[in-house]
Amino acid sequence: MKRWANKDGSASVFLLCLMAAVIPVFLMLYEHASYRTLEHAVEWNGENAGRAVLSYYLPQLSEAYDIYGVWNDETILRSRMERYIEANSPFWNGEEGTGLLKARLEELEIDGSEYSLMDTEQWKKQIRTVMELGTYIELLERTELFETLKEVTSLMGEGLDGKEAAGRSQVQRSGQGTVSEEAETEEDSLKEKMEQLLRDKERREEMGQKTVESIGLIEGRVLDDFDMIEALPSRQIDTAYRQKPWDVFRLNLGQMGTVIQDSLYTDLYAVRYFGNFRDQRDGWFACELEYILHGKLSDETNFKRTKQDLFLMRTALNLAAIYRDETMTQMIGAMALAMAPVPYPAAFGIIAASLSAAEAGNDVKALLQGESVPVLKQPDQWTLAELATDESAASAEEEGELWTMSYEDHLHVLLLLHSQETKLIRMMDLVQLNASKDLGKEFSLKECSAGFRWKIRAQLETSTGQHRMYEGEGVSSFE
Repeated sequence: MKRWANKDGSASVFLLCLMAAVIPVFLMLYEHASYRTLEHAVEWNGENAGRAVLSYYLPQLSEAYDIYGVWNDETILRSRMERYIEANSPFWNGEEGTGLLKARLEELEIDGSEYSLMDTEQWKKQIRTVMELGTYIELLERTELFETLKEVTSLMGEGLDGKEAAGRSQVQRSGQGTVSEEAETEEDSLKEKMEQLLRDKERREEMGQKTVESIGLIEGRVLDDFDMIEALPSRQIDTAYRQKPWDVFRLNLGQMGTVIQDSLYTDLYAVRYFGNFRDQRDGWFACELEYILHGKLSDETNFKRTKQDLFLMRTALNLAAIYRDETMTQMIGAMALAMAPVPYPAAFGIIAASLSAAEAGNDVKALLQGESVPVLKQPDQWTLAELATDESAASAEEEGELWTMSYEDHLHVLLLLHSQETKLIRMMDLVQLNASKDLGKEFSLKECSAGFRWKIRAQLETSTGQHRMYEGEGVSSFE
């Protein structure tokens, strides 16, 4: 019995020694786990508090434009975060708290300067989010338009740059010998025919311009408040760095896909969320897309310049239609031959350009009246009496070959000719002006942000009374 008693005592001593070694390790692991729990609680609480603060977004921006922003007032943002943190954390107990684990807020820093809504990068991100949510539906609805836009850019190039080549090819088709046989016509006859040709050109172009000018704005608006003008993003943002559209593509070859996608999204967003002459909305300006194109503080000025842009576009497209249609080239070729001894290429080019300009006036008038105009007109669709023909385009219509474009579609093409930065800044102007109708004329996008950085300093306390300071930081934004 004595021998066994000695063994029991040895085992007890061994177990006591083992427990003496294990307990400190256990306490150390417990302290570490407690701190990690509190640290995660601080970070989790900060993220949730940040998201809660973002719920105070301005409805004047979100409901009309799907753009989200909060007041960029650090005092307000800090106060809201503090209230949420103290009310919603299971460990965030006050001085009278009874929890085993405690965390006490010591300091909260807020910085929203990096996410100002008067920053084009923030607009790019939000527009990308908006368009990606509905981009597939949008693309399906406008597939034909996108195909038309590609065709239009190609055809405009043909219309503006291909006159000389087309004239030469027409000389060969129509018989250059006819002109060469009359090469010895007297100089006064040449002068007379050239003067007549130029008179006809001036008459047709003037006719086209008058047709365009015949439609004006019933009620245009003007921004003349100096303080509001100076507060516009287009006046506040440094525009010296703006790149032309082709420079953007040239300088961003490594990110070509993103650049093209962002540019496409910007144009789609502009067409969807802003009005125009044909679709006037309750905004500060009656012609919003026209403002994005030209940026003048008068509806009348923006509208006039847009009409001139449309006139030039339609002139180029009508020229392309002439050069691509055999019937048209033969008709104008006969008119050019009748002007001998004027050189055929010169006569053909002048007549084609002047007829295209005269017809462009009718095209723009039709667009302003809400009609759609074919991208390339068939012979029977020209309204000029000089080009009257019995040719029918019915078969082409049945086959779906006649692409037509509305006034809005033409504006979409014009948007392609402007840099993304320019369009974004002018859209920001419109949003600020329109929101100021509800928020007061002193409202500025500079006072709003699409997010903020936060940093929390908290004192952590475990159940054993141990203390430690911890810093957690993060970003809360609408991205």
